[in-house]
Formats: sequence, structure tokens, C-alpha cells
Amino acid sequence: MLFKNSQKDVNIELSNYSKTQPHKINKVIIKMSGGADSTILAYLFALYKKEERPDIQLLPATTNGYPPKNWHIRYAKKIISKITELTGVEFGHHYTNEMLLPEAGVPENYFGVGTDEDLDVASKASSYCQTQCTLTDEIRAEVGSDTTVQFSGITANPPRSVSTFYEDYRKGDPDWPADSPFIIERDPDIHHIQNDNEHGPGARYSWQKPFCNLDKRVIYEYYVRYNLVDSLFPLTRSCENEQEKLIDPNNEKHCEKCWWCL
Repeated sequence: MLFKNSQKDVNIELSNYSKTQPHKINKVIIKMSGGADSTILAYLFALYKKEERPDIQLLPATTNGYPPKNWHIRYAKKIISKITELTGVEFGHHYTNEMLLPEAGVPENYFGVGTDEDLDVASKASSYCQTQCTLTDEIRAEVGSDTTVQFSGITANPPRSVSTFYEDYRKGDPDWPADSPFIIERDPDIHHIQNDNEHGPGARYSWQKPFCNLDKRVIYEYYVRYNLVDSLFPLTRSCENEQEKLIDPNNEKHCEKCWWCL
């Protein structure tokens, strides 16, 4: 199913993702964070299921990470429910887990406190990614890895003018770690990422990323095209300005300044 946009059309067709068994893929793991990108990806897959492949199962997968990524499950649940309301398409089981924290230097009530000076940015990022991979391994083992493909809504970087503005903004933030990158680099030539984890040689697979070479202007186009700006988008949360703080359920406004908002 072709989803047109102004940069490069996105073609969702599961037979493209299995060279040896082109018609066998019937389960899709969608990595959902509650953000705008993964939300629109899930919506497009709902349309694909509704119009072309009613036989497939859509399996959302969500990991709660270190603050402020501790809100992912809560937002993803709202979004899944809303997409079903808008499209009539039911999702399969929503798989969730919590980030695996390194044993050393992490208090038991880490998520209650929201900060930990001993847990550096790199350790948190690594643990968060590994937890996501562990969840995906568990799903594939349960539903059958040979009939499953997994998708991520990750997008390309915005124009350099935007990232430069963001760098200038972060340089004035005393709480931003000095050794942390100001922007998240994307390789425009890579369409998927590989996962090599500790579960053995048979656990290697790819995350398909249809938005990898498209920036967030395309994401906005889809929200406009499908009349979702006032219905689905307000339920999403991509903002991570409160970098080391728990998200307050009573104050869920986007800051409109951080990298993810821009």
C-alpha cells in the first residue's frame, strides 16, 4: 500500500520483507513510544490492515526507559485505543517492559527519584536499547520469528538550521551533560538497524525503518492528510525537555524547544 508524501513515498507491503517466504509474514511488531513518529506509523499500518491485509496481526511493543522516557507505556496505550476508535482496526496484545538498569550505582527506587548521578548517559542509552531488544526477542519467540517483521518509526534529522538552533539552545543548559551529543546522527544510507544481542547467534534480525530518510515534515503531512492534527496528534508525546525528571501527569504540555519538539 503506497502512502504518498512530498519527499519519498512510503510503500508498506509485507511481501517485501521476506525474500524466501514472501507471503508468510503475517505479524508486525511496531515499536511504539507514544511519540508522533511511531504513532503515525501505527496508524498507517492500521490502514494497511483495514484495506489490504485484514489477516495480519499488529503487535505494539513499548519499553519504559529512564526519565523522561518513563511515560512511554502510558501514552502508547492511549494512542492504540484512539487509532482503533478512528479506524475500527483492532491491535493485538500490547507487549511492554521496563528498562534493564545496570546493577552498580543504581538505587532500587530509581524511577521514583528520577535522577542518579552514577548512571551516565551512555549506560542509560545502552540499557534502554537492550531492554527494547529483549522485549522484541520475547515477542518473536512467542508468536513465531519466521512469520514476524518489526518496524520502527525513526526519522531522518531535520534540516541543519534546526539542529544548529537546538545546539545553541542546549549549550546554555547547565543540566545537559558535557559529553552528551547535541543531536542524534542518522545515516541516510541505512534503511534498517541490526540487533546483535546476548541471546545467541539465532537472535539477529532487522528493524525496518520506512521513515529513515524522511524528516518530520513528512510526519506532519500524514497527520494533515488523514485529518489527525486535532484528534490523534494531541495524544502523542515526543517532548523530552525534562531530561532527568519524571513526567508529571498533571503537566503534559510540550516545551516546544527541545530536539524532539523541533
